[in-house]
Amino acid sequence: ALNMNLQGLTSEFSLPELFKFLQESQQTGRLSLKPVKDSNLEGKSYYFWFEKGKLLAASNRLDGLGLLNILQARSLIQSATLPRILRQCPPKVTLGQFLKDRAALTSKQLTSLFASQVLRHTCALLTATDVRFAFRASYPLPYLEMTGVSIPPTDVTLPSLRVLKDWRTLTDKLPSPSSGLKLVGDSFSYRLQTQEKNVLRLAQDGLSLSEISKALKLPIQDIQKTGFRLIFVGLVKEVPLAQFAQPTYLPKRRITKISEAFLGRLSGYLQKVPTKTQSAQAVSRQAVASQAVASPASINGFPTIDVNNYRLTANLKKNARNSAVKRITSVITTDRAERLSEIAPSCLLAEYPSCSLAKKVVQV
Repeated sequence: ALNMNLQGLTSEFSLPELFKFLQESQQTGRLSLKPVKDSNLEGKSYYFWFEKGKLLAASNRLDGLGLLNILQARSLIQSATLPRILRQCPPKVTLGQFLKDRAALTSKQLTSLFASQVLRHTCALLTATDVRFAFRASYPLPYLEMTGVSIPPTDVTLPSLRVLKDWRTLTDKLPSPSSGLKLVGDSFSYRLQTQEKNVLRLAQDGLSLSEISKALKLPIQDIQKTGFRLIFVGLVKEVPLAQFAQPTYLPKRRITKISEAFLGRLSGYLQKVPTKTQSAQAVSRQAVASQAVASPASINGFPTIDVNNYRLTANLKKNARNSAVKRITSVITTDRAERLSEIAPSCLLAEYPSCSLAKKVVQV
């Protein structure tokens, strides 16, 4: 990997983003961090060492005695033995490995020392208002500060926030109780605790943080802190629930099929039902008959009837009936019975007001 020098502010490039970049680009060197802007940590310095993207050690001093002071504070070594340890420890061998080889420390003790070493400084930096950072590539490794344990730096942020006790500088950064959380990262990349998993699961169901608090029967501030941890490491982002609402789908309309036997009975019934058209045709026939009586034309004493007029009247009757049946048929035979209630009133009730069977069709 190409080593590079970096510098900036955590307000522009957050500490988790910085750790992630150094890990993915497999950088080797030293990261220096100094809180600024009226922070209670202003003036202090913190250092993290990396090798090929792995975090090796952390300290707040550069004289190489940070880990030895922790060992003394925990009564794991005596002050009288320090000169001998410094003299006998081979170059380019980590202090932790040297003490482990001499059976002075166990692997479990070294892991605990590394966690204390890293989390102590990371927690302090997370509470700072802003931090100026500078990464110097290919910086010599501090073997006296190293326990021999190394981890991906992205595994540090979440545990640091879990053990963080002073949230005063982060209170205004907590997500709103009315907000939701949307998954944007890979949850399998993190070792989540049970509460974090439950919050993430309920958030994906569309619940707000206040609703999650009620569901889990936990204080709202605990849920906000959990949400903040998931947001801070880039696993989720805070969203208004209006943007997070799941799409709703209308239920599919049920299509009712009507049998051909019913259609046949309907057609036969319509042929027998008198209509307004038929009434008009009856009046027309009476007029024709009256005209025929008044007409001198007759055959053997019977009046002559206008055959063309009679045929026209019969066709009108047939066309009106066929038009209504055809419109209903076009709906039924295409299996779109849901439209029958829209078409049947106009083609049946309007032209066949006395057709009770037509009203039944509308109810179907």
